[in-house]
Amino acid sequence: MGKDTQRGRLVATAAEVFHARGYAATGVREVAGEAGVPHGSLTNHFRSKEALGLAALDHYAERLEATMAATLANPDLAPRERLEAYFDRIEALLDDGGFRRGCLVVDLAAEIPPHSEAIRIRLAEVMSRQSGAFEEVLAAMLAGRDGGRAGDLGAFLMAAWQGTMLRVKVERSAQPLRRFRRVLAREYPPRAAGA
Repeated sequence: MGKDTQRGRLVATAAEVFHARGYAATGVREVAGEAGVPHGSLTNHFRSKEALGLAALDHYAERLEATMAATLANPDLAPRERLEAYFDRIEALLDDGGFRRGCLVVDLAAEIPPHSEAIRIRLAEVMSRQSGAFEEVLAAMLAGRDGGRAGDLGAFLMAAWQGTMLRVKVERSAQPLRRFRRVLAREYPPRAAGA
């Protein structure tokens, strides 16, 4: 196995295992074993668990941001449809996992900040980009009638969504998603044609 292939496998496996079991509860030997890579090879690629955690977070964030780009930034959809497409896609992923997992970004945010300044900073960057994607679609939805509120609304929507991800994981149910989407539909109903 090539060095880049081995590193990529370690990163993808770490993202998966941290997501499934938690960062603190997962040892680097466990990640190496699940990746089918000798523990010594892991230490050749990552000087610490924190470095592996950063790489895993980046890997997960890239996949999530690709989903956001394909949905929230899709110019072929009306702004309201972009939001629906994003939430549809995430709900399908959660359903496939039996609603046992929420979002790795949210999980790490709940677990890491007191222990790792580097991961805390990276989480803040990832959340800022995600909030910005919501801000852009909300600004387009509210075109000319948001009174400069899109930034605050994007951050608020992101926080509500993150809370929903936690509830999904705790309740192991689609109910928090459905509740979130009902409120979203009431607060941001589709605009009537010509409105």
